[in-house]
Amino acid sequence: LLRTVGSRLDLTNLRLRRLPLQNNTARNTNDVGKIRNLVARGADLNSTNGAPWFHTPLHQACYHGRYEIAKVLIELGGTAQFRLESNPCGRGGKGYPIDLARGGRHTRIVELLERAGAGSMPTKGAYSTVDEASIRLVPRSHPSRITVQSCAELQKGQTTTLTFNNSFSVGPKWNEPRDAWGQWSYIDLGAGVTSQPMQVKYDGNFIIWNDVHGEYVFDISMWKIEEGNHLVLVKGIGAKKNNTKNEGDCKGRKFVINSDGTISPRCNTNLVLGANIVNFSTVDTGTIRLVARSSPDAAKLVYSSELKSGSTVPLTLSNGNSIGPKWKEPRDAWGQWSYIDLGAGVTSQPMQVKYDGNFIIWNDVHGEYVFDISMWKIEEGNHLVLVKGIGAKKNNTKNEGDCKGRKFVINSDGTKARVVTRISSSAKNEGDCKGRKFVINSDGTISPRCNTNLVLGATMPIQGHPDVKISGWTGYNERFNGEYKVSDKSKNGLPVYTHMPTVGVGAGHDWCRMWFHDGKWRIGHMSWVDGDPARCCACADASHGPASCLRGATFFEHKGTGVNKDHGIPMRDFKASSGNIAVSASILEAEVQVAPLASASVASVGASCPWPDSALGVARQLLPGGWAYYPGLGLHNGDAEVLPTASLSVEAAKAHCRSRGYIGFEYGGDGGSIYFKSSFTRFGKWPGHDGMYLAYEDDGKVSAVLNSLGQMNVSPSAPTSMEKKPVMVCNKCTLKFAASAKFCAECGSKLESHQEWVMVDRDSVPVATAVKYE
Repeated sequence: LLRTVGSRLDLTNLRLRRLPLQNNTARNTNDVGKIRNLVARGADLNSTNGAPWFHTPLHQACYHGRYEIAKVLIELGGTAQFRLESNPCGRGGKGYPIDLARGGRHTRIVELLERAGAGSMPTKGAYSTVDEASIRLVPRSHPSRITVQSCAELQKGQTTTLTFNNSFSVGPKWNEPRDAWGQWSYIDLGAGVTSQPMQVKYDGNFIIWNDVHGEYVFDISMWKIEEGNHLVLVKGIGAKKNNTKNEGDCKGRKFVINSDGTISPRCNTNLVLGANIVNFSTVDTGTIRLVARSSPDAAKLVYSSELKSGSTVPLTLSNGNSIGPKWKEPRDAWGQWSYIDLGAGVTSQPMQVKYDGNFIIWNDVHGEYVFDISMWKIEEGNHLVLVKGIGAKKNNTKNEGDCKGRKFVINSDGTKARVVTRISSSAKNEGDCKGRKFVINSDGTISPRCNTNLVLGATMPIQGHPDVKISGWTGYNERFNGEYKVSDKSKNGLPVYTHMPTVGVGAGHDWCRMWFHDGKWRIGHMSWVDGDPARCCACADASHGPASCLRGATFFEHKGTGVNKDHGIPMRDFKASSGNIAVSASILEAEVQVAPLASASVASVGASCPWPDSALGVARQLLPGGWAYYPGLGLHNGDAEVLPTASLSVEAAKAHCRSRGYIGFEYGGDGGSIYFKSSFTRFGKWPGHDGMYLAYEDDGKVSAVLNSLGQMNVSPSAPTSMEKKPVMVCNKCTLKFAASAKFCAECGSKLESHQEWVMVDRDSVPVATAVKYE
C-alpha cells in the first residue's frame, strides 16, 4: 500500500505523540541511535509493556544489562524514571530500575544509576526505605517488641531516629506515598538495617515525620487497636487536608512513650509497636512429610531427649540437615489460620522449638505456632506446616476439634509418630487436636499421637534430574511458561515438578505440577498427581525418561478455557498447542563421562581446568592461555558488563576479561554483544552465538600440550578441530536456516547472517586432536 501511494504522501512533519518504546529496542538491541530517533519523534519514556510487568524502556535496559541504552535513557528521560515501580521478577525490592540491575548483578548500570541519583532519595532530612519487616501491634511481652534506644530524646520532643536492637530502624517502606480515596496520603511503616534512618519527633501525642513529602504522623491502620494490625505514616489531603491531627478522637494516631523504651497506643498500653525481624533461616531443599517408621527418610533428632524433657532445642537431624520454616513470612488460609510450610535442609541458624507433651511449639517473631499435619490427613506422604489460629480461630491453635494433626510423640530414635489412645483434653483445653498432637518416640523419631507407625520424614528432590524451562505457550495457557523445579515428590520413578504461574488463571498460587504417567508428561493440579494422575490441563507424549528429553515433543492442551473447564482425561478433548513449545534444561545438565585419553600429557591438560568437560551436549575445548571454550553456548544471567562485538576482538575481550576479574565472557550474544560474566549460573543455547569463554589458571600444561600438538600455529580463538560456517538465523523464531535462505519459513521475517563453529570431518583432524575430543 505504501509503495502504491508513497509518492503522494508527505511525511516530513509527521510526529508520533506517544510512540511506545516498550520492550523491543531497549530490551533486545544496543541501538542507541534508534532510541534517540524514537524520542525525537515523541516516544514516551514512561510507557510500559503492561500487566503484569509494567516495565519501561529503562527497566528493560537495567534488567537485560544494556549499559549504553540505560545511559542514553537517563540522559533523555531524567531521574523521574528512577521512581517507577514494576514487577521485580524475582530480583528484589519494588522493581525500581536499580533493583532490576542489582538483582541481575549488572554492576556498571548500578553505578551509573547511583551516580545519576537513583541510589539516594531527595532530602529534606535524608532517609532510606526499609522493608525487612512490617511495624505491627504486639503484646508488651512479645519477643518482637521494639525498644527504642533514643527513648529519652523522644520524650523530650527532640528530633531523633527510631533505632532498636542496636542495628535496626523504623522507617517508610516505600519511596513515594500512595492515595486512599483522595483523602489520605500514606506510606506503610517498615523496619530494617539502614545507614539513613528516618528522623521523627514526639509532641506528647503524635509521632511526627516532616520530610520531603510534608508532615506525616504514625497511624494504626483503620484504627483497629488489636494485635497484629500494622502501622502507616499518614497525612490528610483534599477534603481531609487539615485533619491529620484532627480526625475524631484520633485514637489510632495518639501514642505513649513508655519508660522501658516501648511505644503504645494511648488507648491501650497493653499493646506496643513490634517488628517481626526474622532471626531464623528458611530451609526449602526438602519437605517434611509423614513416612513409614522404617523409611530411610525418617527424620531422627539429635536433641530428642532434651526436647522430650521440655527444653527449647534446635531441630537438627542426625544426617546434618535441620527442620525449619520454608518461608520467612506466614500465609493466610481463609482468614482463620496463619501457616508456613515445614522444610528441611542445611542451615547455620535452625529453628528453636519446645515440646509440652503434645504440641511441638515454635515461638518466634510471628508469634506462637505449632506443628500441624496438613488438613489432618494422617497418611503417608502428607506434608506438615507450622500453624497459628487467627481471626475467629485466634484461640484455637491448640483447641481445634481433636487436634489429631498437631499431637506428636518423640520416638527414641529421634523421629516422630502417633499413639492410638486419646489424650485427656484437660491439660491445655485442647480438645483432641488430632492433627497437632505428637509423641517423641524412644528411638528419637517423632510421630502423630494417633498413629505411631508413621513418623516425620525429610524427603529430598530426586538427584540427577535438572530443572526445566518451558516457553512458547500462548493464549489461555500462557500461564504454563516458566521454570519447572524438581520437587521432593516422585511419580512412577520420575520427579514431580513444581511450577508457579505468573499470569492467567491461578497466577501467584502454588498449585501447578508436572508429572509422568502412562506415557505422557502431564501438567495440571497438584491434587491430581496421586488422586487422578491421568487428568491434566496439558500433556506431551514421551518415553519414560527425564523431562529434559521433551525437547521437540508435541504438546497438547485441553480445548476448554476457564476454571474447571480446562482439564480432562480423554485425548479427544485435547488439541495440539497453538504455540511453538520449547523445553530446555534450566541448570547445567549432567556431565557426559569422558573416555580415558590415550595420551597422559593430553589427559593432564583437563586436570587443571575446573570447568565441566561438556555442557548441553557440547564438548569443552581447551585453548592456550587458560581458556575453556564452549561453541554456541552462553550463560544465563550473571552479566557484569556488556560491550558490542565491534569494540573488541575475541583476543581483546580475553584481555579485558582478565583485567576486570570476570570469570569469562559470551561472545556474539544477540548477534553483536559481548556479555562479561561475574558469576557462574547455568549454560544455555542460543542461535548465532560464537560461544562461551571461561577463564581459569593455566599452570602451563595446557599451553605446553597444545603447542606440542601443533595448535599454537592457529588462532587461539578457533580450535583446530572446529571451523566457522555461515548460517542464516531468524531472530524472532530463533530458527536456523541454510546459508542460501533469505526469509524465515515460519514467520516470513528477513533472516540475518551469522557465523557458528562446527566440527570438521574427524578424518581431516590430526590424530592427537581427535583423541582430545573423545
